[in-house]
Amino acid sequence: MIEIDQIDIIDNGNVYFDKNEYLKIIMDYLKRKYKIEFNFVENHGHYSFKYKDKKILEDFNTSGECIDEKCDELRISIKGWKVLLSNFHNSEMKSESKYRNSENNGDFYEKHIKDWDTRNINSFEKDNDVHRGHYIAKSFKNYLININSLSDSEKHKVNNFFGKGNELNINYQTRDANCNSSNFQGQLHFENRIIVTLSNNKNNSVRYIIEDILISEKSLGRILIIDFDDEDDVEFIFIPNTNKNVSNSPLFQKYFFDWNNS
Repeated sequence: MIEIDQIDIIDNGNVYFDKNEYLKIIMDYLKRKYKIEFNFVENHGHYSFKYKDKKILEDFNTSGECIDEKCDELRISIKGWKVLLSNFHNSEMKSESKYRNSENNGDFYEKHIKDWDTRNINSFEKDNDVHRGHYIAKSFKNYLININSLSDSEKHKVNNFFGKGNELNINYQTRDANCNSSNFQGQLHFENRIIVTLSNNKNNSVRYIIEDILISEKSLGRILIIDFDDEDDVEFIFIPNTNKNVSNSPLFQKYFFDWNNS
């Protein structure tokens, strides 16, 4: 794989590159972070890679971590979340979790929502081609928080946090990248897999990382890293922010790159 120390894709605020350079940026970022070679395989619109050694991921904190980083060498910024999804956030099951110990004990609500200012809501634009895509799916909240322990006002705050306006958990995403279809397995496809796994096995848990890769505030796409307890591999997925059909949407041009013409 070509090493990318400096990639001249930005000129006076404009971004110039093709599909292959797009993927090289993603693979080089992952190589730098995890110190392994990546060989993505394209499948139904996304790119995936499996790695055998689960030690590649750091120990997870049950309270979760918000990601807001930069990689100056590649001129990208990274936003997203790293969370442990499980049924163990329910008080009656805490003792079952192999991840819960004195070093990583925590609660997502206490760390990220309790003191969150609900006035920090953004009115995201949208149209048929451009969605307001969650980083952490609203359907994941029950695998992060013991909802039954909260008051009505606290539950309302949780709903706002996982709503459509929280800048910590929402960013622009193409329709295909956000949804799921026979032609394009977007983020919803993988979210559904996680929910099925946790619903069918109450003792299971999933280590989940989602990273939105941006250049000059435009999103290249999202990296998902998924580690199921009952599977042998860590799964790396890259979902490009593109649609199968060419989009004439002004919002699409504003927030994404045109893969179809690259």
